[in-house]
Amino acid sequence: MYYRRSHMIENKIHQTPILRRHRTCRRYDKSFLARLSSLQQDRFQLSFSVPGNTATMRCLMIFLSSVIGLQLLRGVTPLDAPFSNCMRLMTFNYHYTPTYRLEALDSDKNSSGFTFEFHVQAQSDAHLKLSSTADSQKSPVTIEIVLGAGANSFSAVRRKPKKTAVDLSSDTPLLLSKTEMRAFKLVLKDKLLTVYANSSSLPILSYEDSSVVDMLYISFGAWNNVAVEWSFDCKGAEVPEPPPVDPVLRLKRTYWSRYDPFNPPVLDNGTLKVDVFLSLIHVNLNAKDGIFTMRGKFDVEWTDHKLQWSPEEYGNISVLYFKHRVIWMPEFELLDVPKSENTILEDRSVRLYHNGSAKWTSLGNVETWCDVDVTEWPADEHKCHVHIGLRSHPDTVQLRFVQPPNVSTLETGLEWEMVSISSDEDILIGDNDTENQSFKLHITMRRVQAPYMLVFFIPLFVSFGILMSSYVIAPQHKCRLVLVTSCILVLNILLIFEDVMLPALPQGTPRIMKITSCLLVMAVLQLVFHSFNVHLVSLSSPAPSLVKTVAKKPWMKYLHQGAHETLFSEDVTDQGFHHFDQEEDVERIEGKEVDINKYHWALVSRALDMVTFLLSFFILPFLLSPM
Repeated sequence: MYYRRSHMIENKIHQTPILRRHRTCRRYDKSFLARLSSLQQDRFQLSFSVPGNTATMRCLMIFLSSVIGLQLLRGVTPLDAPFSNCMRLMTFNYHYTPTYRLEALDSDKNSSGFTFEFHVQAQSDAHLKLSSTADSQKSPVTIEIVLGAGANSFSAVRRKPKKTAVDLSSDTPLLLSKTEMRAFKLVLKDKLLTVYANSSSLPILSYEDSSVVDMLYISFGAWNNVAVEWSFDCKGAEVPEPPPVDPVLRLKRTYWSRYDPFNPPVLDNGTLKVDVFLSLIHVNLNAKDGIFTMRGKFDVEWTDHKLQWSPEEYGNISVLYFKHRVIWMPEFELLDVPKSENTILEDRSVRLYHNGSAKWTSLGNVETWCDVDVTEWPADEHKCHVHIGLRSHPDTVQLRFVQPPNVSTLETGLEWEMVSISSDEDILIGDNDTENQSFKLHITMRRVQAPYMLVFFIPLFVSFGILMSSYVIAPQHKCRLVLVTSCILVLNILLIFEDVMLPALPQGTPRIMKITSCLLVMAVLQLVFHSFNVHLVSLSSPAPSLVKTVAKKPWMKYLHQGAHETLFSEDVTDQGFHHFDQEEDVERIEGKEVDINKYHWALVSRALDMVTFLLSFFILPFLLSPM
């Protein structure tokens, strides 16, 4: 091995301009080449005597520096045992060395394909590049192998140009070491590329592609700010016994070498059924912004047909726990809202059983729009819809709600209460006429009315009762004027407060505002009639004949008492209504002398008061009925 390397170095030296200077120096020391051969056999140790001749010394130092410089440029440095019979390279940053022909590095020439054995010492990110031409940049297809990527956590195979959206990767924690050499073996056979670590019989990477048969050259590299030391083409090196492999690691290497966690595990272009169990934890509706929020626990179950094993063959391991994205997992998203980078479920571990059954329990947060109508506020009900589907591969995955959502753990807060919840499956037609499975949740919520009854409805009922009871008082009485005016003030304040408290712009006028407005109009009309009645009872001119005729009807006896009370009330007496203008207008009513003209106007006043009372009384059912 060293003879071949020495001969190669010597041939290269003869082709360099620096050697011309050394040829001129040979006449000073004819034993120069013999000493050079002795120097290489002693592995570049300065064990020879320094010539006494100054010119010979200068030529020797120039030649030694050129030889060592050529070796450093080539990337080959001497090795210590046990790699004394190996080629050695040092790579740094994301740059690849010149290519080596795989046929020359094949350690098993008796079998088809190529077997390349090498050792690596690095903290992380040892890169290999396979190409079909000596210049990798001119190769139509290149395959890059990365050992210990991601801070020495996983390994990957990357094809350029890509055939799939994602690269092949496998979890290989602590695969490399920065303190010792680790052994690896790369095998190219037909269309299959496999990588073995530490003389194990199980591959850490297994990649199948039609371009593997065209790979003839290999080069070495590293990552930014990472130094990688390589040794390969070892002659007569001892192969250590493989260490025992942990059953979990052996199981993962067996089934995950060709596993793709980004594609659903379906067989024969079939359909994967995903069962969903939902337990609601909290729901809320922001009626002002029209945003519905929901938090719940999602129990998702499916069967991974590509990950099934016998526990007896792997140390009685029947269940494994994986982090997010180690195996395929469904990605849920809301379909009726703008697209988001995040899914609605949190990243939680998934349980995988030996029969392929996968169970994933995670908490989900949903925030979507809800059509809010506050026409019936504060007794309003709202029906919100949550449409959930899959972010990827919806045509091969079928979502199913196994049972209605569980509401036993639901908390709605103080403002809302749950009325009903239902779910149904939905089929969406995609852009390519593909059927996408999804499901919808229909949630009906009702506002809690107890606080609003105290704030709004009780003042309304009290105001209505005061307005109706005020008709017992004489129309021109001052107490009636005070009551009506107070109700008008309270209703105005209540109407303003309702407008401030209204959560959103309604599609129509809320009923409570209609009731308040009607009561306010009724109170204002009663105030107007009160002023008109006061004016009527003060008149002394003869009443129209129609009034006199109607006053003599038998059924008018019910108004006579009211007119009598109105005429002899304290307010009328104070105003001097008993001072008669003419004697012929004087009559005795119930033993008292009254002006018959004033009596007729008092009778008209009382009749108008009775009519307004009846109208106000029948407004109440109208207000309470749907409008």
